[in-house]
Amino acid sequence: MQIDWWTFGLQIINFLVLVWLLQRFLYKPVQDVIEARRQRAREEREKAETLMRDAQALKQKFEAALNKIERDRQNMLDEAHKEISRDRERMENDAKTQSEHLHTEARQTILKERDQALKDLKEEIATLAAGLAEKLLREAGVETNQSYFLGKVEQNCRKWIRQNENGSIMNSSQMAQA
Repeated sequence: MQIDWWTFGLQIINFLVLVWLLQRFLYKPVQDVIEARRQRAREEREKAETLMRDAQALKQKFEAALNKIERDRQNMLDEAHKEISRDRERMENDAKTQSEHLHTEARQTILKERDQALKDLKEEIATLAAGLAEKLLREAGVETNQSYFLGKVEQNCRKWIRQNENGSIMNSSQMAQA
């Protein structure tokens, strides 16, 4: 086989022109497209990472705000419980004081009424004793110094009442001595 150097040279030139044309119109645009895609992918990745960092920062801010809100809510609840406890304690103390005051007033009223009833009873006893003594003297027929005797009986009864103002009642022997 014989090699034709002119054909071989032209084929080499033809091949070089083809490589240059392919490089210029095919490989270069394809490589530019691939590089552009790589660049866009890199930019998208960086953008996604930036967005992810921003989202993480917002999430941390949100969690911090949520924790603060929860602490504030708990503090408000604790303060409300303390205030309710203080109010309840104050109301219980007020009720206890008022109850003691009412109890004291009732006791004083009862003592006064008892003392008044005893005083009224003693006066009634003195009046009845004087009336009984007068009746007995009339029935006995003693007319002399009846008013003097009745005065003495009444005086002794009143004296007995004054001596027994503390609420004790004399027995009959003490009354006879008076």
